[in-house]
Amino acid sequence: MIISYFADSQSIHTQRWVKHFAERGHEVHLISLKKAKIEGVDFHYIGPPIPIHYFSYLFLSILKSRKIKKIIKEIKPDIVHGHYLIEHGFLAAASGFKPLVVSAWGSDVLVYPKNCFINKFILKFTLKNSDLIFTESKIMKKEIEKYGHAINVNVIPWGVNTKNFNPEIKSDEIKNSLSIKNSLNIISTRPFAPIYDIETLIKAIPIITREIPNAKFILKNFERHLLFKEKIENMAKDLGVYRFIKYVGEVDYHELPKYLAASDIYVSTSLSDSCSVSLLEAMACSLPVVVSDEPSNLEWIIDGWNGYIFPRKDHEALVEKLIMLLKDKEKRELFGKRNREIIEERGNWNKNMAKVEQLYENLINEYKR
Repeated sequence: MIISYFADSQSIHTQRWVKHFAERGHEVHLISLKKAKIEGVDFHYIGPPIPIHYFSYLFLSILKSRKIKKIIKEIKPDIVHGHYLIEHGFLAAASGFKPLVVSAWGSDVLVYPKNCFINKFILKFTLKNSDLIFTESKIMKKEIEKYGHAINVNVIPWGVNTKNFNPEIKSDEIKNSLSIKNSLNIISTRPFAPIYDIETLIKAIPIITREIPNAKFILKNFERHLLFKEKIENMAKDLGVYRFIKYVGEVDYHELPKYLAASDIYVSTSLSDSCSVSLLEAMACSLPVVVSDEPSNLEWIIDGWNGYIFPRKDHEALVEKLIMLLKDKEKRELFGKRNREIIEERGNWNKNMAKVEQLYENLINEYKR
């Protein structure tokens, strides 16, 4: 197949996706507003984005239309796939190419269309002009269907490479570098952005460490939002818990399993998600989890069976759940074992991408008839 993707080339999720299909032997092209070089993938730069809030993608669809159509004409793809419905997904839809597949990522359906009628219009246009829609959770499918024209929505979690993310990863190097070898370690790998509500975790730390002084907190992904990072750091200092936190910046994706292996519990305080890849990565490494009651989390975690759920923004409830797990090694191991089994059953990247590949082929064959 010749597959042309429209997506954010700098996103690790995009990179995983396009690399997979290139390695499968397909001719893969990536059209993006951001610059990046991805081995085995033909890259086409159409940026930069226009810094005009809300209207930027409408303007871009007009300004870049001729360039995009020229690129598509040169590529002659069998199929086009746009990621993130109100951005690159919209540009893919505006190209007019068929067959068209789009993928919803989360905020493109759950947040931004509710903030502005322009985004709502863009979302409806993208859905109406798509032949096939992918989403990662049932809750996202229900949200998409509210906007109409969504008659072919497939729920396929992206999943995790279970060979790279597994319970056997060695973690001594990370533990030594972070000085957390003799502590109980809680990790959050969510970005430092308001939607992930890192503040709730920070509020929980002073209460937890009073009862469990050897608890340490690994906070990854702080470098993308420096203003928010500064806010979190100041908050930790004001609460007197800065010394309990290990801040970790960007790391190579292949190094991430080591940080998870160095941890005893995974935590997510997110306010909104479609299906958290970070959560699935932790589960694949056999970590017990404590996550917010964001609806998509409930499709993976049963409270008290393979993790704990707490009400969003409720730091006292988060404290209760974390302390319960920190004090119960046997339960941590049981929850972790169950999480690994769940990922192997329905969160396996290769199995789920095989479903995507088959749907690509089916759609292409429909258009050839």
